Amino acid sequence: MSRVVGSIALVGFSAREQNLLEVFMSGSDNPGLTLDSPGRAHSLLVNLESEADCKRFLDWYATRDACPVVAVTGDYPAPPSMMEVRRPLSLLALRQTLRRLAVDLKKRRDEREAANETARAEASGLRMSPSELRSLISAAGASASPATTAKPAARAQRRAAATHNMPLLHWTEAEKDALLREVCGSLSDLDPAVPTDRARLSISLEGQFVTWARVAVAKGREAKAPAQVTGIPGRFVYYPQRDSFSYDLDSDLLLQMAASRFGPGELGCQLQDVAESISGSLAPRDEVLWLLALFTTRGRVPDYLDPLGRYQLKPVGNLSRFLLPPHAQSVAERWQQGACSPIEISRSLGIPQRYVFSFMAAADAVDLFERN
Repeated sequence: MSRVVGSIALVGFSAREQNLLEVFMSGSDNPGLTLDSPGRAHSLLVNLESEADCKRFLDWYATRDACPVVAVTGDYPAPPSMMEVRRPLSLLALRQTLRRLAVDLKKRRDEREAANETARAEASGLRMSPSELRSLISAAGASASPATTAKPAARAQRRAAATHNMPLLHWTEAEKDALLREVCGSLSDLDPAVPTDRARLSISLEGQFVTWARVAVAKGREAKAPAQVTGIPGRFVYYPQRDSFSYDLDSDLLLQMAASRFGPGELGCQLQDVAESISGSLAPRDEVLWLLALFTTRGRVPDYLDPLGRYQLKPVGNLSRFLLPPHAQSVAERWQQGACSPIEISRSLGIPQRYVFSFMAAADAVDLFERN
C-alpha cells in the first residue's frame, strides 16, 4: 500500500503563503497528501480569515463534490463541519491538523475500497453461502475443517516463514509509480546562492527516523551487537553480522515514520543481546537507509550537504535494487565521471534539481560519495 492517502488543494492564500505552504507540503512533515487542483482534490486547505472569505468559499464549494475541509481562520470561526487552524498560523498546529485529515482520508479510502470490493463480488455472481461452500468442498472430496484447527505452533511457524526476508518494496507497480511521483517533492528549481532559496532547499535531519536508523548502524557496528531503535510501535533492529535491518513494521508505517519529525526523547537506540535470535523481516541496510532518506528529504538537501558543493560517486554496482528517482541512472553515470555539483548535473542533463537532490540525499545516506 502506498503511503499517499489522498490529495489536497490550497485555496484563497496570498502568493507568499501559497509558496510557503507548497514548501511545507514538499517537506518531511507532509502526512501523505499530494497537491492537486481545487476541483479534483480529495480535501481542501482554505484561507477563511473573514466572513466574506467564508461566504465566497461556501458559494464555490456548493458547486463541487463534498470533501473534508481544513480552514485557516482569523477572528471569524470556521463552519462546524470543518477542521480549523487558527491564526497566527503555526506549522505545529498545521502539521497536527493535517495528520488528523490524513487519518480521515485513509478511512474514507478504505471504506470506498471495501464498498467497491463488495459491489464487484455481488456483480460477479460467484458469492455463495457458507453451506453452499461446504457442499462444494464435500462434493470435491476435500475436508471442510476450518483452518483454525491447525496447531498454534504450526501457524506461528508459517507466519514466520511468510514474513522472513519479505521484500521491503512489496507494492504493486501502480503503487510504486505513485511513490516515485511523490518521492521527489514538488519544489521548482532554485538558486542555492540566494539565502532565501537555500533555506527552502535545506532540511534538517535532526529528530528524523532515518537519523536514528543510522545511529543504530554506527552503534551496532562499534559494539558488534544488534542495535534497536526504540520509541516506535514495533521492532526495528540493525544486525551488524548480517548488515541488515530486522523489522515487523509494514512499509506504509515505515514511510509514515520516515516523513515524521520526532521530538527530543521520543526515539532512542539501545544495544540488544548478541545471542538474541533474528525475528521478523530482513532487509539490507543500504536499501532501508536509501528508502528512508528519499521519503525524509523528498527533493530537498540535508542541511549538512552543500547544494553548490562538488561530489563524486563511488563505483556503484546494481542500482536497480533501490527505489530510484527519475533519471537516477543518468545522474549516477554523470557523478561517477568526475566531481561536480548537483546543480551542474541538473543543468547538464536538463532535468529538475529535485531529481538530483533526491538521489544525492539517498546516496549520502548509504555512503556512496567519496570522502576527502
